[in-house]
Amino acid sequence: RHTVFVSLGGGVEAPAFNEIDPPAPFDTATSINPFLKTTHSTTLEAGARGVLREGSLKYDAAVYQIDVKDDFIPYDGGVYYFTAGKTRRQGAELGLDWTPIERLSLRGAFSVSKNRYVEYKNNLGDFKDNKVAGLPTQIVHATGRYATRIGFFGELNTTWIGSYYADDANRARVPAYALLGARVGYTGLFETRTIHAFVGVENLADQHYVESVFINGLNGQYFEPGLPRNFTAGLTIGL
Repeated sequence: RHTVFVSLGGGVEAPAFNEIDPPAPFDTATSINPFLKTTHSTTLEAGARGVLREGSLKYDAAVYQIDVKDDFIPYDGGVYYFTAGKTRRQGAELGLDWTPIERLSLRGAFSVSKNRYVEYKNNLGDFKDNKVAGLPTQIVHATGRYATRIGFFGELNTTWIGSYYADDANRARVPAYALLGARVGYTGLFETRTIHAFVGVENLADQHYVESVFINGLNGQYFEPGLPRNFTAGLTIGL
């Protein structure tokens, strides 16, 4: 009913082709970025997963720490990159899958993290102990789904993203936001073929929000807006 695990891993990453362009004034002296080194990472994770109530309640939980040496950090929206001496990401994650009554399923996932620069200094400043740009500290996702006996279903989902910073100096703050979505559809058989059809709406409340950022963007341009209320539809027929 329960599994407990511990894992230790690591990795090595060389700069990609688009990351080796040097910033000014080094671009006139060399075609290779003199600040970049090979990235090394070490990951330690421990957790547990299992069944709390047979047939109705499952869980998945974990804590982790990721140490990265010589992490690649984009500047001017990725025009060039610096290397952070050391970054550390620590966090916890929890997922639940609950079926309180027949045909009703509720799923939720929650994560919280602390992401900071342990050693990071370049010609633009010393960013030691600042939060790592581009990483939210909290993320919550929840979904509720009800399916009828004849194949029709309805679903509501929500996602909440906590605030975070778009720059290493931690001056450009991205506000937290929550989005609501809905979907209805049908899954069943037509003669000998399986049919899955749905229509859905995302950003149901038509909220204004920042969906992504250009980390350390050019001339203070960091934010990329998310989509307004939008609709999706799909049809899958199994042959």
